[in-house]
Amino acid sequence: VNAIVFLKLAELYEKTEGLVASIEVLLRGKERGFQEFDEPLANYYIRNSQPEKAYELTKNELTKSRALMDMGKNDEAFEILNRVKEQYKEQPLMHSLLAQYYFQKGMTDEAFKEIDEYEKLDSNSPLIYQMRALIYEELEDSFNEHLNWAKYNLIKGEKEVALNEYMIAYQFNDKDANLIETIAAMLSVTIFFGKPICLRTSIKHLRKS
Repeated sequence: VNAIVFLKLAELYEKTEGLVASIEVLLRGKERGFQEFDEPLANYYIRNSQPEKAYELTKNELTKSRALMDMGKNDEAFEILNRVKEQYKEQPLMHSLLAQYYFQKGMTDEAFKEIDEYEKLDSNSPLIYQMRALIYEELEDSFNEHLNWAKYNLIKGEKEVALNEYMIAYQFNDKDANLIETIAAMLSVTIFFGKPICLRTSIKHLRKS
């Protein structure tokens, strides 16, 4: 049995049984001498809310920073990120971690700048809009909050959820032409209660809500 078999099994178990099963598979692989599983294991530990174990295993600076943030040690994480920023500037994770740090520190302008950098490197990631939505929520900008949740859900393939978020955004700004066009386009192909619903009916409903 080679290392690839364990890695593929871990991927399969994640889909069928969950992260704990994936971790157990890679731990068995380590017992057989496959030390190259440390980084994959660290990533599984991060996603399974076990940042302490991830921190112990990983040698990757970004994974260490992410683990530290999950442990609430934001300043320690930022020290690492600041030190390796130039080295990892082409990696989206670098910018999402910096955005997370600045957001937690209330430095929203800096957080937005890092999200913009992230978007340049991975423009199709739903994380872009999730991060922006969370910042706008903190800023109590409900229109842009729901606009970004809509885009997040659209990328995730949750079209009905996205449409609902667009409609909520409309309640906070009913004069945005781009939003109205987006809602109209989505409603033209969306079925409610077995029949198409027109934009005028939908907007009339929104104004009553």
